[in-house]
Order: sequence, then structure tokens, then C-alpha cells
Amino acid sequence: MNAADQMIRRVVVQAVDLLDRGGGGRATTVTLIATSGGHLTEAGLQREFETMAAGTPLEGAHLHFRW
Repeated sequence: MNAADQMIRRVVVQAVDLLDRGGGGRATTVTLIATSGGHLTEAGLQREFETMAAGTPLEGAHLHFRW
């Protein structure tokens, strides 16, 4: 698992946990605050997010980036 995979996995787990603690529901937007550097690209992170969010309350949510 590469750095992007690990980062997105943590984002998905934490976001789903927050939704569960808030009584469930679905997210429409997830904001990812990332530092620039390495080989991270918005396109790559978006693909990873879509894959890992599938079947969760985050499926279909927009991934918003803040660098």
C-alpha cells in the first residue's frame, strides 16, 4: 500500500466514523487538507477515494482539496 492509499484509507475510516457518531447519514463532500510534496496528485487521490469509498456512506461524495 503506497502513501496515497494509506492517506485515503485514513480519511475514509475517519469520515465514516464521524458520520456514525453523528447518527449516520451520507456525506456529500469530504475536504482533504494535504501538504504538497511527494507524488500525490488530485487525480490519483480522487481515484483512490472513489475506490475506497465505494459501498460506504461516502460513496458519491465530492473530494475537495486544500493544499
